[in-house]
Amino acid sequence: MLEVLTSIWHVKVQTARNVRQHISAVTEWAIAMNLRSDNPCDRLGPVLGKQNEVVRHIRALPHRNVAAAISTVVVLTAARTGEVRLATWDEMDAAGRVWTVPALRMKAKR
Repeated sequence: MLEVLTSIWHVKVQTARNVRQHISAVTEWAIAMNLRSDNPCDRLGPVLGKQNEVVRHIRALPHRNVAAAISTVVVLTAARTGEVRLATWDEMDAAGRVWTVPALRMKAKR
């Protein structure tokens, strides 16, 4: 476990956390099945050291520009993920600014 995590701990911070979490979950299962008596992931922190994750802040939109941004971008929709992912251009009426989702792709089929 240590060998796997050491190679990515400071380079791929989030990936390393995810890998450690998955290893820990598998080890917890092994403990529940009486295949192990402890979880070594609990003791890896001091050996691996602190992760120095660089925080990159994104500039906020000035408050006075929010209304204009919302009117420019489609923010609210009642569409489901599948309806949006499978949308085709022939469903769009650009002139009328209307999107008609076919009944077959809607949850209620209408």
